[in-house]
Amino acid sequence: MRVLLLYAHPVETSFHAALHARMVQALRAAGHEVDDFDLYAEDFNPVLSREERLNYRDTTRNTAAVASYVQRLQRAEALVLCFPTWCFGLPAILKGFFDRVLVPGVAFDITNPAKVRPGLTHLRHIAAISPPSSPTAAPGGWPGPWAILRAKSSPAIYARCAGAACASATTRAIT
Repeated sequence: MRVLLLYAHPVETSFHAALHARMVQALRAAGHEVDDFDLYAEDFNPVLSREERLNYRDTTRNTAAVASYVQRLQRAEALVLCFPTWCFGLPAILKGFFDRVLVPGVAFDITNPAKVRPGLTHLRHIAAISPPSSPTAAPGGWPGPWAILRAKSSPAIYARCAGAACASATTRAIT
């Protein structure tokens, strides 16, 4: 399966970097083709420009600045997000990715505003790994990265796991 692994953490020596490396290793070992997209390493610009905002609803122009990222997303059969939880939310670079890439015509169709339709129907599986930013942030203390796994065809599964177990759980979730 073609997996787009979207990773968002700036420090290459962090726990998150180790988790990310383990995720890539586990997915490849399971036979998946992994497009490892490190937002920081690839210098992704998260800033939505004035022009992009003005063209947001124009599906003929709204992907001009992010066409290569849209192609990577559209090529994927599974999407895995790996990011820390900072200040009760996701890193700004990941929010910028969502704002700039998940636009009308890509993530959803708003041709008829009364009936918005999904646009990422080619994705068979979605998984998100988002450990808390500190041991005290984890319910029940450490170890406690939380993995939120969701397959499109099943209800959400919330699993508490650590390190390699997260990678293993994600690999199982998308196979």
